[in-house]
Amino acid sequence: VFAELGSYFPGAGGQYTYLRESFGKLPAFLFGWTNLSIINSASIAALAVISAEYLFKLLPEAARPAEGSHWMKTVPVLMIAGLTAANVVGVRWGAAIQNLLTVLKLAAIGLIVCGIFLPSKTSWSNLSPFWEIRGAPSVDAIWAGFKGAFLAIFWAYDGWYLLSFSGGEIKDP
Repeated sequence: VFAELGSYFPGAGGQYTYLRESFGKLPAFLFGWTNLSIINSASIAALAVISAEYLFKLLPEAARPAEGSHWMKTVPVLMIAGLTAANVVGVRWGAAIQNLLTVLKLAAIGLIVCGIFLPSKTSWSNLSPFWEIRGAPSVDAIWAGFKGAFLAIFWAYDGWYLLSFSGGEIKDP
């Protein structure tokens, strides 16, 4: 659907443009401000909080901040401010940071894959929690599991529509 809309309305703006051309200026205006003030802001904040939590888990337990400490809010704000500043300085800084983070993620995946070959640590029983049914799960537990799984899926596939924002900049697709 987005590919068809992009070819039919080849201007920049993505969803905003599609809403404006389909339903008028008011729905597009409301979407644009909602996207700016709520949707994107909330997702950036959520990603920063989750990133900080995982960063803290890399620290030794004695060095981790307490659950309710100010660091749980300060570090995500500093992460957002730092990445924003890097992108304000220039695209090269933003690209360099993105490349560094990508290399770190690939290295972490590589370490996990290399861990398969550690003879004293590997066993199929380590994977049993993924398929083992423990007790008779309640309906609430099953729904909670589905909710967690779908939330992870939505985060994993978020961003596919962002290409349509720059549709007007593409020459001779």
